[in-house]
Amino acid sequence: LTVVFDTGSGALMVKGQDCTLTGSSAGIRGATGRCQGPSAGYNAAASSSHVPSFAPFYSGYGSGDAAGQSTYDAVTAGGFKAGHIWMSVATREAARFSGFKMDGIFGLAQQQIGDRIVDTFGSMCKHSPKMRCVFALFMTAKQNQPGSQLTIGGYDSTKVKKGSKW
Repeated sequence: LTVVFDTGSGALMVKGQDCTLTGSSAGIRGATGRCQGPSAGYNAAASSSHVPSFAPFYSGYGSGDAAGQSTYDAVTAGGFKAGHIWMSVATREAARFSGFKMDGIFGLAQQQIGDRIVDTFGSMCKHSPKMRCVFALFMTAKQNQPGSQLTIGGYDSTKVKKGSKW
């Protein structure tokens, strides 16, 4: 699945295979009339590691909302495994999302409740001992200019200016 990496949350939310839109997508640039994203969506039946939770979820955003089921599944990103993590699978999304070219949101913020890691990136750190528990973002100077990148488990030293302070 194609995701947007989000430094403001620790959650993983993807569209489900049977995701439908609520509201009108008329006038939204790039809208297809179906849930966002280039893929058909998450298919629990096709996953050998899926564990159902039967817990509903709802997320309200400034640009719209999403709702569906929460579930557990094994996740891998950038070659690093996150183990079985709690994730939200959207079965309904606001039409405003339909113009986005992504299947979901992968949160990079680290969150913990007591001794329990409750975020996707933290779970990757725990289940991938060879991974450094850091990520780095490089942003190009101009909007829509190719070359921005996310590095998981370290940073690209060619993107760091000489004399930079940590």
